[in-house]
Amino acid sequence: MLRDELAIETVRMFGAMTCSQIRRAHYPSRRVAQRRLQVLTQAGRLKRLGWADRGATDKGPTGHEYIYGLPRSQVAQIPHRLAVASAWLDLGQPPIETQLRVGSVIPDGIFRLAGRSWFLEVQRSHTDLQAQFRRYRALRLTEADWRPMAEEFPHVVVVTD
Repeated sequence: MLRDELAIETVRMFGAMTCSQIRRAHYPSRRVAQRRLQVLTQAGRLKRLGWADRGATDKGPTGHEYIYGLPRSQVAQIPHRLAVASAWLDLGQPPIETQLRVGSVIPDGIFRLAGRSWFLEVQRSHTDLQAQFRRYRALRLTEADWRPMAEEFPHVVVVTD
């Protein structure tokens, strides 16, 4: 099923995603997503990495949902990876490249939107944000590192908690 292959590729791209994130990207309903993810897990195409809290409403906690990753993968920084996937979904799911090094910078993603190139930075801690900005400023001066991917230096979108 094409949707399933796209879901697996999206999980590979981000390293880890929750059921609701995968549903939002590829399936028409939560129930359909749960069934398809169960089939993919049983077939060994995905694995359950643990649980994520779905948050709360004024009626109380909404429960937990599975976090999915690829079989045989050791996933570190799961909360960060889930935050990157959420940012991508909130941006409208533009085609994105992840896990790339551009000079001395490893952005969480590189994508095109509204005719421009963008670096995506998801920061869960504000302590290293200034250091990251210094690396981007230094990168801007080394055109050889970023010029092959964009005509002008990409904008940097920063998502924080």
